[in-house]
Amino acid sequence: MNDQNEFNFEKPKGKIALAFQKYDANNPNVWRLFVQYSQQAAHAGRKTFSAQAIIERIRWFHSVENPDDDFKINNDFAAFYARKFHAMNPNLNGFFRTRKSQADDE
Repeated sequence: MNDQNEFNFEKPKGKIALAFQKYDANNPNVWRLFVQYSQQAAHAGRKTFSAQAIIERIRWFHSVENPDDDFKINNDFAAFYARKFHAMNPNLNGFFRTRKSQADDE
């Protein structure tokens, strides 16, 4: 169910959406970590959590646990990853509180 290729925005709208789609396709490890850390938070009893906190945890992984000087991720991608997570994990839909953003389908 959490296959990297199962979720795609039908028609990305805007520069950020296109950048996310490209980044996501080129960095499957980020999606794996996003799912892993999100599920850890849910299993720890969190009813809701911050997608931005998950992004920061991924940065920690790439800078401290498994140093990668080339790792970069745009903060704007947190909204896209949150929505992707909800779409691919319907049992945890709403785990990330979201507000209107460029990641929303219009």
